[in-house]
Amino acid sequence: MNKLVASVLSLTIVSGLFGAVGASAAPVTPVAPNVVVDQAESLVTPFSDPDVAVSGGYGYARYYSAGGRVDVELHSFYMNPLEARIYATKSEANLWQGVAWFAASLIPYAGNYIGGLGLLGQIQDAAFVSSIRRYADVNQSVQVTIVKDNAYGVTTRSAQYWNGMRDTVKAPLSGNAAYLIDSYAKVKY
Repeated sequence: MNKLVASVLSLTIVSGLFGAVGASAAPVTPVAPNVVVDQAESLVTPFSDPDVAVSGGYGYARYYSAGGRVDVELHSFYMNPLEARIYATKSEANLWQGVAWFAASLIPYAGNYIGGLGLLGQIQDAAFVSSIRRYADVNQSVQVTIVKDNAYGVTTRSAQYWNGMRDTVKAPLSGNAAYLIDSYAKVKY
């Protein structure tokens, strides 16, 4: 529906630009609003599909190229506030992980580097959990996106607001379409 409205508005603007070229000499007469047009704007077309609220969903996309220079998986989890709080709790670092990184930092020579890397990982986990809780703690649904680059061994995570509607549960298609080998989305009602 949004694409249809955007297309109609774009065509209206383009036709207005081309129609305005010779219209400057025409007399300007005010146009009274037409009652039929006002009523037609409020009607629902038979082709419209009203959006439905859902409790969650999952989107997946994989990009791959020959030679392995591109091998990226994108996972999008759409969660209601309760599921987002549970996910955030499971993603938090626990006390024993902190103790293990502290113990690793006591290793002579390399311990400072190992402990520093562990600290950076703990900070990234805390920032990620905080971004989930920013929405879930005020009863807003959350979209968590995890991007896993298999070629370089790098994983990034992010969280953002999700409106809870079926039409917004989509496969995360942000890469080059030439490398897309698989994508799908599942909705949980």
